[in-house]
Amino acid sequence: MNDNKTPENTPHDSAIMQGGIVRLRAIGHHDLDMLRIWVNSESVRKGLNKIMPVTPEGHEMWFENLKTDKNKVGFAIEAVENNRLAGAVFINEIDPYNRRAMITIFIGDESERGRGYGGEAVKLAVRYGFNFLNLNRIGLLVAVDNIAAVRCYEGCGFKQEGIARSYFYFDGVYRDVVSMAVLRDEFGEPT
Repeated sequence: MNDNKTPENTPHDSAIMQGGIVRLRAIGHHDLDMLRIWVNSESVRKGLNKIMPVTPEGHEMWFENLKTDKNKVGFAIEAVENNRLAGAVFINEIDPYNRRAMITIFIGDESERGRGYGGEAVKLAVRYGFNFLNLNRIGLLVAVDNIAAVRCYEGCGFKQEGIARSYFYFDGVYRDVVSMAVLRDEFGEPT
């Protein structure tokens, strides 16, 4: 396990959304080093289909852009039990006219996966998308062979819509992806 506790000067009441086991909060400058380490790890890169490593300078530019990009909202995922940064979730490609967007998530520390953090973070982010961004549809793409993620998204109300063949190319292998989405009126959580 890593030692990535939230700094003392970051109040936990800065949570934008809170569930039983995770809270979503704004990504702070103090999160950048850990997020960059995770984004450069093979397991996260594979899940996000990122082939190029992220430099500190590139990550800083990404963070500055995140603060002003009207087509993307990003959240740090923090475990409630120990106030540790667990990953990040993003609502991307926000289209206010058609009221749709895409979602991307990762849990960075492999030892933190399988604890329900990702599922709860997705539900909180989807609720934020429906309530605060006035979206009607939130979609995602996930590798067909990532069975745990597909099950997690189905548990969050996402429905499979189709397969895109040879969509991702990672480490010399083409991978099929499942297109999934949840609509506002299908979402089982109060909005």
